Amino acid sequence: MVVPASAAAFDPAGQRQLTAMLLNASARAEWVQGVVAEVEAHGADGVTLDIEGNNEHAEMLTTLVAELRAELRKRNPVSQLS
Repeated sequence: MVVPASAAAFDPAGQRQLTAMLLNASARAEWVQGVVAEVEAHGADGVTLDIEGNNEHAEMLTTLVAELRAELRKRNPVSQLS
């Protein structure tokens, strides 16, 4: 089982929320912890991310994915992230 995690909506308000989260380390950490909690609550193998748009912050998206992967692997070394 894989829990889907979506970080943004397709509307401008969703993109603003995503940008604010990407640019704030505390907000990213909170989001990561929330996703990991969902994975653990459902006994899932990992997470499938679907993040659209926000190309101007591609480096921060990469940071978010790296942070999520690290936390998932810390809790379960064989967890999946796609």
